Amino acid sequence: MTTEPTVRDVVDSAIALRLVSAEKAAVLSAWSDRPLSEYGGGAKEAEVAVGVLIDLQVGFEVHSDDVDDLVSGYEGAFEELTACTDGLVTVADVEIVESAKGYDVLRFRLNGELVEWTVEHRGGDYLDQMPFFENMDAFTASAVPKRWALIDIDGEPLPGRYVFGEPAALHAFGERFGITFEVYAAG
Repeated sequence: MTTEPTVRDVVDSAIALRLVSAEKAAVLSAWSDRPLSEYGGGAKEAEVAVGVLIDLQVGFEVHSDDVDDLVSGYEGAFEELTACTDGLVTVADVEIVESAKGYDVLRFRLNGELVEWTVEHRGGDYLDQMPFFENMDAFTASAVPKRWALIDIDGEPLPGRYVFGEPAALHAFGERFGITFEVYAAG
């Protein structure tokens, strides 16, 4: 009979693989000895493990829920994204402008450089996840071995969720918890 993994098992694996520091992982100390199934965040063990990585700021999610304010929603997503990189990237001056052709443009500064994405907002109050999917490789640096990765569990992608780490470490973590990571190339 196998024992259900605990939150500590996920955290210890992330620390051992250098996906997160012990200091950053302390945020989940109250959950350490609890079974992973009690943590929440998914029906499958692998989904919950991804949720733990997100809570450890190894990953983030572009939320698909409706938001009160689109700019604040994108600012929140970028805050979570940049927290994962420990200062490797910065995002500032987030705004949405309407183009001359009538579509929305998400404009922001990435490490000081102006970036513009065409975005579509369902119903006017949902973040567009597609530009993140298409551009995650821009949020890294070729001199740094860490990369962003898409998440796949049992052949099903977890849309809007991304993790950041060295590819070998991500693959080792994935092997342990039944997660496949599709790693982006350097930007």
